[in-house]
Amino acid sequence: MLRSLVGSEMCIRDRAKKAQEDAKKAQAEANKPAADTAILQAWRAQGSEFGVWGRKLSEEMPAPKYEGAVTQEFQNGVAYWADDSAGVRWLGSGINEEWQRLGGAGGALGKPTGNETALGDGVMIQTFEHGRIYYTPKTGSRAIHGAILTGFINGGGHGVFGVPVGGEYEVADGVAQNFQRAVLTWTRG
Repeated sequence: MLRSLVGSEMCIRDRAKKAQEDAKKAQAEANKPAADTAILQAWRAQGSEFGVWGRKLSEEMPAPKYEGAVTQEFQNGVAYWADDSAGVRWLGSGINEEWQRLGGAGGALGKPTGNETALGDGVMIQTFEHGRIYYTPKTGSRAIHGAILTGFINGGGHGVFGVPVGGEYEVADGVAQNFQRAVLTWTRG
C-alpha cells in the first residue's frame, strides 16, 4: 500500500510540473512580439508606450475603403499605414477625430501625406491628399480643402489668415470658411 501511495504522489507531482511548464509556454507565447510591422517599428522608434503615442489600445486592423492599408489605435491617437511607400503616418487624437468625421482615408481629405507638425503657439497641422487639418487647443481641429484651401495657400496661409475657427458652410452660390483674421469665400462660376 505504501508503494502505491508513493507512486500516486509522484504521478501527481509529474502532472503538476507538466501543468506549470505548459503555463510557462502559454505565457511566453502570449508575450511573444507581434510580427514586426511598419506600425510596430514606428511605435518602438518613438519610445513604445513611454513615447508620444502611448500604449497600444488595439491590434492593427484593415483601414476602411483602402485595400492593404491598416490602422492601429494608441492611447494618444492612431497610426495609419498604406502600402504606398509613404510610411507610417501618425494622427494625434484631435486631428484624427476630425479626419474620421470627414470619412477617414475614403473621405474628403483622403490619406495622410505627412505627420502632425507643430507650427508654434500650440498650432498643429497635418497634410492629406486633398487638404489639411489644423489644430489648436482653443479652436479644436478644423479641416481646409478644395477651393478654400487653394485661396488660403495662395493668399499666404495661416501666417496671414490665422487658423480656421470653423468648418466650411454654404453661402449664396458657394461656400465660405471663417479663420482667425479673415473669412474666405468661394463662389461658383
